[in-house]
Amino acid sequence: MKKTHIESMEKLSIKEARSQGEPVEVSLFDTKRTHSEKILKAEARYQVISWGHWFTLFNILLCFLLASRYLLIMDWPNTLGGRLYAFVSLLGHFSFLVFIVYLVLLFPLSFVLRNAKTLRIIAVSIATIGLTLMLVDQQVFSSVNLHINPLVWSLMIEPSYNVSTHEWQRFFAFMPIIFLVQLLFANWSWLKLRSLQRQSWVKWLSVIFVMSFMATHLIFAWADASFYRPITMQKVNYPFAYPMTARTFLEQYGLLDHDSYEARLAKEGDPTVRSVTYPLTKLTLAEHSSNYNIALIVLDELTPEMIELNPNLNRFSKTAISFNEHMSDTQPLFSLEYGISPIFKQAIIQQNIPSIFYDALKQRQYSISRYLLSDTNHPNELLPGVEYFIQPNAETLTQTVLSQLNIWQDTPNQIAKPWFISIKLEQAHKISRQRALDVIIPALQNANGHTLIIVTSMQSGHNDNSVMPNKVPLFIQWPELALDAPVDKITTNQDILRTLAQRVLKVTNLPSDYSQGEDIFYPHRINSWWVDGIEKKIIIHTSESSITLSPKRADIIDRRSPESLVELSIGSEEVILNAVDNEQSQFKRQQLGIIIQALFDIQRFWQN
Repeated sequence: MKKTHIESMEKLSIKEARSQGEPVEVSLFDTKRTHSEKILKAEARYQVISWGHWFTLFNILLCFLLASRYLLIMDWPNTLGGRLYAFVSLLGHFSFLVFIVYLVLLFPLSFVLRNAKTLRIIAVSIATIGLTLMLVDQQVFSSVNLHINPLVWSLMIEPSYNVSTHEWQRFFAFMPIIFLVQLLFANWSWLKLRSLQRQSWVKWLSVIFVMSFMATHLIFAWADASFYRPITMQKVNYPFAYPMTARTFLEQYGLLDHDSYEARLAKEGDPTVRSVTYPLTKLTLAEHSSNYNIALIVLDELTPEMIELNPNLNRFSKTAISFNEHMSDTQPLFSLEYGISPIFKQAIIQQNIPSIFYDALKQRQYSISRYLLSDTNHPNELLPGVEYFIQPNAETLTQTVLSQLNIWQDTPNQIAKPWFISIKLEQAHKISRQRALDVIIPALQNANGHTLIIVTSMQSGHNDNSVMPNKVPLFIQWPELALDAPVDKITTNQDILRTLAQRVLKVTNLPSDYSQGEDIFYPHRINSWWVDGIEKKIIIHTSESSITLSPKRADIIDRRSPESLVELSIGSEEVILNAVDNEQSQFKRQQLGIIIQALFDIQRFWQN
C-alpha cells in the first residue's frame, strides 16, 4: 500500500512538471529501479536529446551567420550561378559540420552524463570553441590563403608572425560573448522545451539543410565535369570542405569522356584555381620614357662551356654586366613577362590578363616582335598578349630577325619608334642556334639608337631537380651603364621585369603593385628569399634552403649540407615550438619565419 502511494505521488509530480512545461532534472543513473524511476529516466533522456536538437539548430543558424564572412574573403564569382552556389554551399557545408559535431560528441554524451546541466555546460563550451576557431580561421585564410591545420597553426604562433598576430588573436576576445550567448540560449531553450517541441516548421528547415548539403556536392560534380569555373574555384573556400567530383562515376556510365576531359584540363588548366588581381592598381606611366630598344634572348640550357665555344656570345659576356647568382624558375618566360611567381600562371591564363610589361610597351608605342626557334607549337607556353613567330630552323629565324631589324631602322614611320624583340632558342637546335647568335648579337649591337640587350637561359643543364633553385647565366648590356665587377647578389627573372618597368618604361605604380621582384641593380637584396611554384605547390628558395609548401606540410631541403631533407611535421614542430637550443631547431625556426613572409607576399595578388 505504501509503495503504491509513493508511485502515485511520483507520477503526480511528473504530471505537474509536464503541465507547467518544465523538463525534469534527474540523474540518469539512479541505483533504485522502480517503475516510476524508469519513466523518469526515459523522460529525462528524451528531454536531453530533444534539447540537443534545438541547441544544434541554433548553432547551425549562428554558424551560418558568422561564416558569411567567408563570402567577403573568398574570390567572389562573377555569375549569378556562382553566387547562388556560394550561399547554398555555405548553408549546406556548415549545417553539416555542426550536425556532425552534435552526432559525434553531444549525442553520445546524452546517454553517458549523469546530469543534464553538465551536458549543457559541455555543449556550450564546445560550441564556443568551435565558433571562435572559425573566426580565427577566417582571418588566417584572409591573410595567407590557407585554413587552420597543425602546420598553419605552428606558423601562426611562431614569434616571426608577430607583425600581424593581433589580427587573429583579437578574435579570442569574442569568446566570452559567444559563451554568454550560447549559455543564455541553452538555459532558455531548456525551460521552453515543451513549447519548442510543438513547433512544426523545424521539419521543413531540416529539409532545407539536407537539400543544401546534397545540392552542394551534386552541383560541384556537374561544374567540375563541365569546367564551370565560377563554382569550381570555390573548392577550398571553407574549412574541411571536400566537395564531390564523381568523375569516375560519370566515366563509368558514359556521361564523361576521360580523354576529352584530360585534353581540356591540359588546355585550360585547373578549374579550381582562384582569381588574381594583377596589377593591384591601374597601370600609370610617367610623361617621358628612356626610349631604349629592348632585346631579350632566352636559350635552353645555356652553360658556361657553350658560352666559351661561341665567339660572339663569349665576347658579349665579357663586355656586358654579368650576374653570377641569377636564378631561373619553373616557368621562366612567365616570370620574365609578368614579374610574379609562376604559381599565378594558370589564373592569369584563365582570366586572360596581359602583363603590365606588354601593356606598358603598347602605351609607349613600341614595335613588338617575338620569335621562337622550335619544331613544334607550344600552346601551353603562350601567354595573354604574347604571340611568337615560330621558325623551324635557325637559318630562317636569323633571316627573319634581320629583316625585321631592317624594317624598324629603314622605314620612315618606324625609325622614331622604339622596339622590343624577344628571341627564344630551344635546346634541340643547340648547334644551329650558335650560328644564329653569331649573326643576331652583332646586328642588335649595331642597331640604331640605344639598345638594351638581355641574354639569359631557362635551365642550366646541370640540375634536373625542379625543387632546387636553378642557377643560369644572365648578361645585360645596358647603354650608358657599366659595372666594373660582376654582380654577385642573388637575382631572379622577376627582378628583370621590375627593373625594365621602372628604369626603361618609367612605370609610376608602386613596384609591389605588379611584381614580386626587386631592382636588379640594387646593391643588396632586400628579401633573403624568392617564390617559385610547381603545380599546386609553393616553392620558397633562400641562399641556404628550398622549402616546398603544400596546404598540410612543408619540406625543407637544407643546402648547407647536401642531401639533407628536413620534414616539418607535427613531431618536428614540437622541437621548434619548444625552442630547443641547437643549430637544427634554430634553422627550422628561421624557415618558419621565411614561410610567413612569403605567404603574405603571395596573398596580395589573390583576389578577395
